[in-house]
Amino acid sequence: NLPNFRRTQREFGLKLSLLVERTSLAADGVAGNGAATGEDEPELDLIGFVAFKAWGDPAPGVSIGAVGVAAKYRGKGYGRKLMKVAEDRAALLGGHRGPNGEFVPGEVRLRSLATAVHFYERLGYERVDEEGEEGPDHRPPERTPGCPDPERSVVQVPVPAAGAAAAGEAAGEDDEDAPCVPMVRRCAPFSPRTAAKLAPGLLSPRIDAFSPKRARALEDGPTWPPIADFMLPE
Repeated sequence: NLPNFRRTQREFGLKLSLLVERTSLAADGVAGNGAATGEDEPELDLIGFVAFKAWGDPAPGVSIGAVGVAAKYRGKGYGRKLMKVAEDRAALLGGHRGPNGEFVPGEVRLRSLATAVHFYERLGYERVDEEGEEGPDHRPPERTPGCPDPERSVVQVPVPAAGAAAAGEAAGEDDEDAPCVPMVRRCAPFSPRTAAKLAPGLLSPRIDAFSPKRARALEDGPTWPPIADFMLPE
């Protein structure tokens, strides 16, 4: 939903990072339609993307709104590269805070599809228990679009001719209707020299203070409600 995404970019400050590859045809000077291409007009193939939002205090880190890799590129490590885009920013957001100057690591937070949990666990993400949360904004675990396993190959499951019941059983094998799983990774900081080098290119000069409600809305993407739903009245 491109209009929805554009609105979310504008209102929430959502960022989009694309991973692209120059096609072999373009490299040879021939476009996909057979026409010659100029050197300054390469033909690019989209490998994958990650949509995210960086947060400041009191809980510095990054919310993942959506991540995906094109089917033909899965299983080649591109999903890990895309997640590192968010993890590098979270690492830069960590720092010494509080009256005692304790270190608070930057976190990457997301809501994983049940079928993708093991992928994120392999990257160092941990499940977050929301059972004990209370308050007017608390919501129980639910099925939302969530983050898939971007490395998982697409496997076509044959559906027997028995009809909808058999189709439901085949689909149930992946447990796609299970509630999404909140997960977090605490990112180790860079050395001061590396942080000073990377920060200007990776972090915006202005970073919004962390908002649990808005972060949850983004992590429940990739279709987001208007920001007015998450602003306090004047």
